[in-house]
Amino acid sequence: MDWKLSAQHQRWVWFVGGIAILVVVAILWLRPSLRATINRNQGVLSVLLTAMLVVLYFGQFQLQSRQLRFQNKPHIEIQRYETDGKQLEVWLSNLGNGVATDIEIETCIDFEPTDNFEPGCASGRLRRVGEEGDAKKRVGNSLEAGEHNVRFVGQPVTEITPDDPSDRWGLVAATDRLVSAEIDEATLNFSITSKDLFGREDRERVFYWDKTVKLERGMDIEEIKMHQGI
Repeated sequence: MDWKLSAQHQRWVWFVGGIAILVVVAILWLRPSLRATINRNQGVLSVLLTAMLVVLYFGQFQLQSRQLRFQNKPHIEIQRYETDGKQLEVWLSNLGNGVATDIEIETCIDFEPTDNFEPGCASGRLRRVGEEGDAKKRVGNSLEAGEHNVRFVGQPVTEITPDDPSDRWGLVAATDRLVSAEIDEATLNFSITSKDLFGREDRERVFYWDKTVKLERGMDIEEIKMHQGI
């Protein structure tokens, strides 16, 4: 089981631990006879104090780690997007306080499953191309805090074969296969995903609604975007 303290619990651990130490110190100050007994058992006292300090340190460490993750969390927003056949172009801004890495386009497709095909999701890498004069043009796919309207390009892929989850399909190939299997319609949604430096994932929807479309051979993201739904 993955056991974690919430921020509120961490503060309580710190507070209670501090109070406990103050109480112990006060008792020792007011009870000389007790101090004499403890002097004869210094090993036991040392172990108890060490344990209390470990609890305090653990609570403080957890709280500081949580604050650090929050302070360095990126926030990606899509400023605009365009489609060109199989390709999706998005202009992204990072409005958070941390670097966004591993920026990808995730495509999820939902349809009536068959013996050979099953709904699924897959991600494809978005390539940063920027504009002329962009120092990071065609280098990596990260977005630093405060960067605005940076252009990324990629081709959506999806997953429709349950026997081989690693087998990703482009939209044209996927729709061809589904139409051949007499699957008439599917619902698709597209999201931009990214990670912070701690590996925590965030996502932003490309379209504000899912696209339920009547499938045709060779459908690409541009045709899906233009479809009004059924």
